[in-house]
Amino acid sequence: MLERYQNILVEIDGSKQSYEAFRRALEIAQRDQAKVYAVIIINNSLSLLRTVAINVAYDINIQTNAQSNLDRCRVIAHNTGFQDLHTMILEGRSKATMLRDFIADHDIDLFLAGSKRKQFLDLLFTDSIATKVANFTNCDVSIVK
Repeated sequence: MLERYQNILVEIDGSKQSYEAFRRALEIAQRDQAKVYAVIIINNSLSLLRTVAINVAYDINIQTNAQSNLDRCRVIAHNTGFQDLHTMILEGRSKATMLRDFIADHDIDLFLAGSKRKQFLDLLFTDSIATKVANFTNCDVSIVK
């Protein structure tokens, strides 16, 4: 029997792969009558190192790009007839921690991530967010190519 999901999370970063993961999330959600959460995570850990003037311009640009990416998700969902979409921007210092907390707070049972090609050395020294989510939460994780 196929797993039936109720709450699906997709992290959107503006890449082609993240939109592919979002489209897959919509397909699964339509099949299972689930909610989809599309989130953008903004790492604000460097904000203390920038001057105030640079911070304001930088933050406005980041927020504008984030809203633009979420607007694109809303259009995609609308064009497929999907209505139970929740979009939000999360800001903090640790992407993995924010995702872990979001997953727990919203009873997420499936996390979808777009595949990102990495160089060999990157793979040796870093874990992907999908790996971190798989290791520190109870939800299923799927990587979409």
